[in-house]
Amino acid sequence: MGGRLRVDAGGREIEFGGAVAFSAFSFGVSTVAALLIWWRSRTVNSPLIRGDAIGSALDALSTLTVLIAFVLGGWLHAQGQEALARYVDPVLTVGLVLVTLPVPYRLGREALSQLLAQSPPAEQRARVEQAIQEGFRDAPVQTLEIKTIKVGRQWDVRIQATLEAQASTLTVSEADGFRRAVQERLATLDEEVQVAVVLRPSGAPHFG
Repeated sequence: MGGRLRVDAGGREIEFGGAVAFSAFSFGVSTVAALLIWWRSRTVNSPLIRGDAIGSALDALSTLTVLIAFVLGGWLHAQGQEALARYVDPVLTVGLVLVTLPVPYRLGREALSQLLAQSPPAEQRARVEQAIQEGFRDAPVQTLEIKTIKVGRQWDVRIQATLEAQASTLTVSEADGFRRAVQERLATLDEEVQVAVVLRPSGAPHFG
């Protein structure tokens, strides 16, 4: 109850110089930490590090908000606007909360999407792979690699077909015809399938 009354009254008075110095120092440290973690998140593909980067950015934003509140409040005091100065901190705090509210939702949505991503059952996977092999029946393919993952109700299928050595003269139109044949076969299944097809010459490196 007492805390709510202090907020309604515009907070409590503190020493201006020390508050600005401390908030500026905190902002500098949190900004450096956020930049380091952000740089790390660009070199390491990890959802945990990306989450840390977002959290560090929010920390830096919070300390910047505190610094702005102190400076703006001090300026309003100097201008004789004590009544307005009392409400700088509460107003900026509410603004910060409104800005950061979507972040937990987005992180939660990404985490839920990863939890829903699963390897499909063997029986369903066999049906999809059979349809793909039938689509490539007339193609000059030496080997066929199929990677499947199921996110919710949708399949994400990536196909890499290694062409035979004599297929070096394969045209773009012919290659696109093989892709369409695969998609037509998959369309006959009672599944939502998103497919990507990669055709590579014999001896070329394949995806990991």
